[in-house]
Amino acid sequence: VTLTFYVADLDAVASGSFNSVTFSVTFSGTGTSLSSLIDSINDAAANAGADLTATQQNNRLVLETGHGETIAISVASAKSSDTFNLDELIEGGSHTFAASSGKAFAIKTGNIHISVPSNGNYDLSNIDGTFSGSSTASSNGVEGLPDEFVTGNTTGNAITATIGGRVLNASTLLFQTSGGTYYHMTDMGILAYNINEELYDINFEAKAVNVSVADEYHAIADVSDTATLTFYVGKVGQTSAVKFSFTVDTTVTLDELVEKINREAATAGAPLSARADNGRLVLETEHGESIALEVNLSSNATINLDQLIEDASSQTNTSQASAIKVGDLYIARPEDMGSASTDINLENVDNALSFSIGSATDDEFKDLYAIDVRSNEGAEIGLMISKIALQKADTVRAQIGATVNNLQSIFDAQKVAYDNTKQAESVIRNTDYAKEMSEFTTYQIRMQSTIAMLAQANSLPQLVLQLLR
Repeated sequence: VTLTFYVADLDAVASGSFNSVTFSVTFSGTGTSLSSLIDSINDAAANAGADLTATQQNNRLVLETGHGETIAISVASAKSSDTFNLDELIEGGSHTFAASSGKAFAIKTGNIHISVPSNGNYDLSNIDGTFSGSSTASSNGVEGLPDEFVTGNTTGNAITATIGGRVLNASTLLFQTSGGTYYHMTDMGILAYNINEELYDINFEAKAVNVSVADEYHAIADVSDTATLTFYVGKVGQTSAVKFSFTVDTTVTLDELVEKINREAATAGAPLSARADNGRLVLETEHGESIALEVNLSSNATINLDQLIEDASSQTNTSQASAIKVGDLYIARPEDMGSASTDINLENVDNALSFSIGSATDDEFKDLYAIDVRSNEGAEIGLMISKIALQKADTVRAQIGATVNNLQSIFDAQKVAYDNTKQAESVIRNTDYAKEMSEFTTYQIRMQSTIAMLAQANSLPQLVLQLLR
C-alpha cells in the first residue's frame, strides 16, 4: 500500500507558485503499527520539506500542519478488492473499497478563526472601505475622458458622494469653457480631505494615496516632434485643479522629463512630484489627489501615454491624447460604519464610479500584519490604522476615566457619612458613666435644695397670718 500526501506550501504561494509539497510512503501488508506509520510519515515529510507532523493520541493518528494548510491523502493498492480505512488515516474519512482502480482519496481542510472583541465594536467587514484607484486614456483632450472620471455640466455642480448621511465633494474643477461648461474630475484626495473635515465627529478617518508607476519609458511619442504636456492636479483645500504646461521634444530623456515636471509643478504650486525608478516615470501627489495629463503634438503619431501614466493606453494616429490617474481611497472607522455600510455612488456624473464600504465585496480589511510598511503607501495606511486604534483606545479610556471619577465621588461621599457615623458611635461608646453619674447626682442634690428653699420661703407668709389671727 502506498500513501501519497499532498500538503499546501506557503513558501511557494509567497513566491507566486501554487504547487503543493508531495511525498509518499509505502508499506507491505496490513500489519503496520501506528508508531511505524508515524515515523515513516514524519521522515518522509521532513525529507520533502512539508510542513506536516504526525503524532498519536489515544491510539489515534493525528496529522497537523504548521499553519493550518490543507492535507490530501491518496491511497493506492495493487489489489482492487482491498478496503481502505481512510477514517483511521484522516478525520472525516470513511471505509472505501478500491474497486477496479485500486485507489482512494481523502482531504482535510483546516479551520479559520477570526478573533473579534465581544463588544462587537470591531467588525471585519466594516472597519475599512477601500476604493482602488483607476486610470483611463482618451485620444482627445481631458474633457473627452470618460464620464466616470471627468464630467461637464453648465450648472457648475461638483461630483459628490454621500457618506455617513452627509453629501461631500469628491471632485476638483478642471476648467470652465467660454460657453459656460464646467468640467470636474473625480478626486479621491479631495474626498478623503472632506471626510476628515466633515465626518470627524462620527469618527470617520480617510486616507488617499495616488502613485502612478508607468511602463518603461522610451519616448513621449513614436516620432521626433515637439510635445506640449499639460498637467491638471487636484489640490486639497481649493476647488480648482492646479494647471501647468511645458513643451519638450518627444525624445526627451526620462531624467530631463522628471526635472521638467518637478520644476513646473513647484512653480505652479501643484502637489505633484516626479521621479525615475528603474527606467519608469513615477508620479505621486501629496494627499492622493488626481492627476490628469494632456499631450499635444503638431502632427498625428502614436502618443505613449502608457509610458507617462500608470495603466493608461497608448493612443495611435492622433495629435492629442489625455489620461487620468485617480488615487486609492481608504476609509476607516473604529466602530460599525453604520449608514455608510452601503454602496458609495459619485453623484452629478454619468456612469459614475461606485464602491462599497462595510461589505465583503469591494472593501479590504487592513491590519498591521497585512500591510507592507516598507512602502510609503503602506506606511501611511499603517499610520492611519494606528491612529484609529489610538482614537478608539482614547475613547475607551475617557469612558473608563469618567466612570472612575463618578465612582470616586460616590466613594468620597460615603466615606464622609461613614466617618460621621463612626464619630457619633465613638462619642456614645466612650462615655464616662462614673463621671456622668456623679454630675447627675450633684445636679439632682442642687435641684432638691433649691426646691426646699423655695418651700421654706413660701411658708413665711402663712406664719405672719397666723400671728395676726
